Amino acid sequence: DESAYTEVFPRRIAEILSKNADAKIFCVFDMDTVVKDGLQDKHVAFAASLKSEIENGQVVLCDSMPSFEFWLLLHFTDYRDLLKDYQEVSGILSSYIKPYFKDSDKRLKKLLKSERYVQDSAWVKRLLDEGRLEQAVERAKICLDREMKEKGKHSYSKVFKAFE
Repeated sequence: DESAYTEVFPRRIAEILSKNADAKIFCVFDMDTVVKDGLQDKHVAFAASLKSEIENGQVVLCDSMPSFEFWLLLHFTDYRDLLKDYQEVSGILSSYIKPYFKDSDKRLKKLLKSERYVQDSAWVKRLLDEGRLEQAVERAKICLDREMKEKGKHSYSKVFKAFE
């Protein structure tokens, strides 16, 4: 349940750090869920509860607006506008990413979340072999900069922080 990340992540983070103080944890989540479900106050409290871990680099928040799939889209194109939700992202992303899957007749969400493709990294390696990661990182930084200047007018993804 993505909307429960504000309760689930802190417990899991504490558990990981109690066993490995040198761990670096990347928290990936979708901001459209936060906005749609009215969880902005919970999100602020969540980030505040991890303030010291964030400041010392143990925890990195990697949110995307609207969703993680926007990060995948940046591997293919420099999208400049605001996408409101997963449906809008998937409508654009599908034509780019479906050729990476054998079962391209399935809905994108079913492809990306199926156990078969989560466990099979061949499609990710193919994507990376084409040099798309570097492009996605640069595009994500540009998107984030645009969003910082004009709040609420651009999609963004901070997932690039996991690759720096």
